[in-house]
Amino acid sequence: MAEVLSVAASVAGLISLADIVVGRGYKFLKAIKNAEKTVKSLVHKVNVLSGVLHSLSNTIQLLEEDEDSTDFDSTTQVHYIEACYQTLLKIQCSFEAALPSTPLSTGQKIRWPLKQSETKELLADVQRHKSTMILAMSVTEMSALLEVLTRQDAIKDGIHGLKSHLEADRAERRHITISEERLQMLNFLSKVEARKWQDSNIRLRQPGTGIWFTDGPEFKTWRSEVNTKLWINGIPGAGKTILVSSIIQELEKMVDPQNALAFFYCDYKDTATHNPLAILGSLARQLIVQNEECFEYLTTFYQDHVTQDRQIRTSTPEELCDLIARISAHFQNTMIVVDGLDEISENRADITRFLQSLNDPS
Repeated sequence: MAEVLSVAASVAGLISLADIVVGRGYKFLKAIKNAEKTVKSLVHKVNVLSGVLHSLSNTIQLLEEDEDSTDFDSTTQVHYIEACYQTLLKIQCSFEAALPSTPLSTGQKIRWPLKQSETKELLADVQRHKSTMILAMSVTEMSALLEVLTRQDAIKDGIHGLKSHLEADRAERRHITISEERLQMLNFLSKVEARKWQDSNIRLRQPGTGIWFTDGPEFKTWRSEVNTKLWINGIPGAGKTILVSSIIQELEKMVDPQNALAFFYCDYKDTATHNPLAILGSLARQLIVQNEECFEYLTTFYQDHVTQDRQIRTSTPEELCDLIARISAHFQNTMIVVDGLDEISENRADITRFLQSLNDPS
């Protein structure tokens, strides 16, 4: 039922915003008798979208007893409903910019702030959102309705082909053979499974958490530019770890043969996650399994640590950093996310220095 409630609340928010936009729009059209046809059409289409959203809200109420959707990732639907929210918000801001908050001075005119091409893009966006909501209303199960809403952005961007490509690539990655010998070498790097922390944090996260950040300029700049660093700080309990889980989930959408991702969670309750060798080893391990050719580096690295009397020599942080750098050369872009450095009780400065050394132009 949590999925139903989160989507119902999100749709209710869209209805409120759409009604505000329509009100501002009619006020603008009343003030500008000869407003552009595209602006008139925009107000009309938002009004129609508002009606569709009201109907969709009724549909959700009828389906709210459906409990077959409990396995659906509610954070995903909220993200894509957010696309409709952002479109309406942009239209509202445009009307707010056009309508003066104080009486007009002599000679001052009310002007529509957007270019015609921008207005047409908004028209297309509103039409796309309306089509999605109408399609959602036609289903008879809540799980199907949620699935429709997750495809809201995909309708505009035409990323179905890309999605299929990514799924095929991930399937291929899963078929990379992990023999007992390879597993032994991977365990030599690190036995800490960062994925269990990620899965746990995703389950704890409230729907929509982190969208404000992953849609923000700081994150987008870090994600798109090369050799960049992003530092997130805050008081204990501020929600940094949950925010990082949202960041990781967003970055996982970018993972492909050219883009690799590795992450790690430092947990104050688990001292094994405080060790620089465990952190760097886990990062190296995650990157290696994303490219078959990287296993050659693993084999060489492991053999270099086998002594003449067949003992295994412990690696050093510097060696692991060098291994990560060489592995990263197989990818166009390597993204590394480490959470909870403040939870490390000892050697905190050391691991920070090692992580900083990975951000190298090479």
